[in-house]
Amino acid sequence: MHVYKFRDCLLNTLERSVIRDNDHLELTTKTFDVLQFLIENAGKVVTKDDILGKVWNGSFVEESNLPVHISKLRRSLGEAKDRKFIETVQGVGYRFVSPLESLSETEWKAAAATSRPPQPTDGVNSQSIAVLPFENESGDPNINYLVDGLTESLINGLSHTPGLRVIARNTVFRYRSSNIELPELGASLSVGKLLFGRLRLTGESVQISVELIDAVDSRQIWGELYDVPFSKIVEVERWILEEVQKSLVTTIIDPSFLSVQPTANAESYKYYLMGKYVFQKRLVSEVCKAIDYFQKSISYCPTNVHSYVAVVDAFVYLFMLDQASYSDTLTNIAPLLEILSKLKQSIDVVQFMHARLALRLNWNLEIAESRVKEALRLNPNLIEAQCFYGHVLVSLGRKADVELQARKILLLDPVSPSSLRYVGRMFYLIERYDAAVACFNDALELEPEDFESLVMLGAVYTELGEYDYALHLIKKSYACQKHIETLAMMGYIEAMAGNRQEAMDVLASISCDMKTPYGHPMNLARIHLALDEKETTYQLLEQAFEQHSVEMYTLSHDPRWRSIKTEKRFRDLICRVRVSPGKEL
Repeated sequence: MHVYKFRDCLLNTLERSVIRDNDHLELTTKTFDVLQFLIENAGKVVTKDDILGKVWNGSFVEESNLPVHISKLRRSLGEAKDRKFIETVQGVGYRFVSPLESLSETEWKAAAATSRPPQPTDGVNSQSIAVLPFENESGDPNINYLVDGLTESLINGLSHTPGLRVIARNTVFRYRSSNIELPELGASLSVGKLLFGRLRLTGESVQISVELIDAVDSRQIWGELYDVPFSKIVEVERWILEEVQKSLVTTIIDPSFLSVQPTANAESYKYYLMGKYVFQKRLVSEVCKAIDYFQKSISYCPTNVHSYVAVVDAFVYLFMLDQASYSDTLTNIAPLLEILSKLKQSIDVVQFMHARLALRLNWNLEIAESRVKEALRLNPNLIEAQCFYGHVLVSLGRKADVELQARKILLLDPVSPSSLRYVGRMFYLIERYDAAVACFNDALELEPEDFESLVMLGAVYTELGEYDYALHLIKKSYACQKHIETLAMMGYIEAMAGNRQEAMDVLASISCDMKTPYGHPMNLARIHLALDEKETTYQLLEQAFEQHSVEMYTLSHDPRWRSIKTEKRFRDLICRVRVSPGKEL
């Protein structure tokens, strides 16, 4: 037996137990093994291959699984900027950097005697499930939209089941082609059940095999093989949902909570999935292509509520990218909303769409909160709505609720750079910079070149006055992806650091790179404010107000406006934003 002490933590190799500040930590077998291996090689850089070979005994495991365990360790050990445990050596591996000492068995027993047992994790019971990405057995990349779309549809469908916690898409898709043992996978995701599937498309026929597994003992609970014409794929999805729900839930389900499938028409369903698949790329050209797919979906089924919602979302997204004016956006979505108003409203995606429209186009926080709460009543597992609600709470200034919402988001989507970014931004906006840094670092552990997390981490360090490191992060982000938001943040930090000429150079670059007639007034305003050019700042803010910029609702809580928050002119502008919301669209 060997007992290691590092800061306020103890690790016992024989009992395979970790205590932190008198609390026993709940770690999975592999997460504990990773920690022990790092500690036994403290001060040395160990490669990812070294860890995978030692902990997984040479079994083939996707390298992308390792950051999941590192991220879990950092959160469990309470790592912070001045409390480092594990250092990432980019492109190589990791190094355990915390001071380390050995303790005797007697000292361990004394510590263990006064420590608290592991606390049960929220929602870790049989009423929780992860739908793993279905496998494309055809090997044809042209049907990836169908394979991924069916996975997402099953996640969304099961999400409506009362009392069932369903892990979100972004987390489960990290386990695509994963070779992790089922009990370990279940423990990592804190779920009791796993759903697997395979899909093969042959001519006009589709074969789908699916099985529901107990994550604790790997026992099959239910399984089925479907071989049907493609025209029946929507029915197959419904059959799978019904069988899984029957296997998991013993109580009678209120029909109002059951998932509403997009359509019963196979062609409409196909084009809806194709649109969703390309829209996720978030590029202007792909968003425009998605709009065409969604409209084609509607042509096959004029009552496909989900496709109407998706078209509205796509038009609003183009507005958010400064690719369309506010008035043109309203013109584009008005006929779609008119048709939607005559279709079923008690659907989570419809209520969530209205919440987003209320905030982004009307700046109306009250309606946004009411609508998103209704969406979450209909589907508590809708992760996008949970993240959106977090930002509504930030805008309403309810900091205590923000912290509770952050925990809820990460319970549903624990291994997702996207959700970690959302939560990190929430913490940034309420000035919980330590928590924000932890979230963005976790996101970067999972995706080292995630340009958005690098930008936001740079924003945090700017507020902490560490301009050199912030600029390092921003330049790294810009090297990953040349995005206007990144360039604008670079200009803001240069100005805050007193580098006036560099900030002016960035302003010139933004002016040269403007590819839309609407400009980027909010981004430019922040740079001019950091340069102490207040008159220009206010002129740009007025321009943003006239253009109905989405960001206007953030004025009251974005720390980058701190230097003028008490000025009457700025306070008046905030009041105008608050009193100007129009009627609900």
